[in-house]
Amino acid sequence: MSARLNFPIIVLVTIIGFASNLALGQTNEKKNIPQQTLLLTAEKYLDSIRSLQASFVQSSTTGAVAEGTLFIDRPGKLRIQYKKPATLQVYANDTWLYYIDYDLREISQIPVEKTPASFLLRNKFRFSRELDILNTAKSHGTLRIKIAMRDRAGGGSMTLIFSENIDAFLGWVVEDTQGIKTKISLVNPKTNLPIPKNLFIFSIPDWAFPSDPQD
Repeated sequence: MSARLNFPIIVLVTIIGFASNLALGQTNEKKNIPQQTLLLTAEKYLDSIRSLQASFVQSSTTGAVAEGTLFIDRPGKLRIQYKKPATLQVYANDTWLYYIDYDLREISQIPVEKTPASFLLRNKFRFSRELDILNTAKSHGTLRIKIAMRDRAGGGSMTLIFSENIDAFLGWVVEDTQGIKTKISLVNPKTNLPIPKNLFIFSIPDWAFPSDPQD
């Protein structure tokens, strides 16, 4: 497996929270009261998660597979660490998201508000008018909520996966514009436990600084 993974995918499909009011796409809310109840329950459950620690398995219909560990401390803090042979790490604080490729010795620094990570790091989780709810379905002991960004026509979709009783968040699946599906399965997630603050501190590696030609 290549160590070059698509980092926007893993960031985008991590726990998602959106601000504002509930959106039901083009459906008639009065005829979808059970669906609305499910959505509100899922929203309340996600909002209750102030911190999350979990191992994850990332798999794709392309055949790529990776593993790692995810840490979230809301609001504002994120760390995604892939296991070897991947050499990637992602950090976020209230302002910046850092993407580090230790193999290529590359660092990208992006304002959090310009990335999908801003949704998962906000203080409140909300399904919003930014979203269309494409489908809700219960099967094999799970509840799946399929969503898409309303202002990004053809931009793919995301399916959030919960336990059937909406008392556990199990993972998510993203389908991109080419039809490629990437699934993130959370393994033994732990919620609302203290996470050491230093875990989210990003120290710039020495190799990121150009050497002085006079040295």
